[in-house]
Amino acid sequence: MGIAVSDWRLARAVASSGQLGVVSGTALDTVFVRRLQDGDVGGAIRRALEHFPIPGVATELLRRYWKPEGRTPGEPYRLLPMYKAAVSAARARW
Repeated sequence: MGIAVSDWRLARAVASSGQLGVVSGTALDTVFVRRLQDGDVGGAIRRALEHFPIPGVATELLRRYWKPEGRTPGEPYRLLPMYKAAVSAARARW
């Protein structure tokens, strides 16, 4: 079960039937920044960032990706830097 496709309720139902109910965290970083760019409806991402142990990282994520009004129709998402064999300076700081 993939993150942003299914959630804990489905994993719980599967586990309650005696099977292994797991929600994958694959591409969680992409889901995270996309939700910020969609306006973080309900504020869950921003609330989580308030508790992040490295405040400068949380501030930078909000500066780069949060769009209070969300994206305009047809506007592409701002992408995360791609992983490379050598870690980019932006990812190395985090």
